[in-house]
Amino acid sequence: MIVLVLFLQIVSLVFFFKIIMESEIDSFGCFWYCIAGLHFLFILRFIYVEINFSYLWYEQIMEFISLGISLLIVIPTTIYYLIKRNRKQKKKQ
Repeated sequence: MIVLVLFLQIVSLVFFFKIIMESEIDSFGCFWYCIAGLHFLFILRFIYVEINFSYLWYEQIMEFISLGISLLIVIPTTIYYLIKRNRKQKKKQ
């Protein structure tokens, strides 16, 4: 299961950086937020797995890699969204 999760995360990470490198963030806005939402669900999955299951050490490492990839997506997206919202509020004033 974790291998499938890591595969999905790596594929979406590639799409995420492709969108950023093209600098057309607004045209891909909905897709970008879907990727961030998917990774937020992966973070929740990580918390659920850590609470309810005890894994061997190498499975724990894979789970932490999964968490790291998700945080790499969710944190910049959240910062971008907050900056974008702040700019819109300043323009309204």
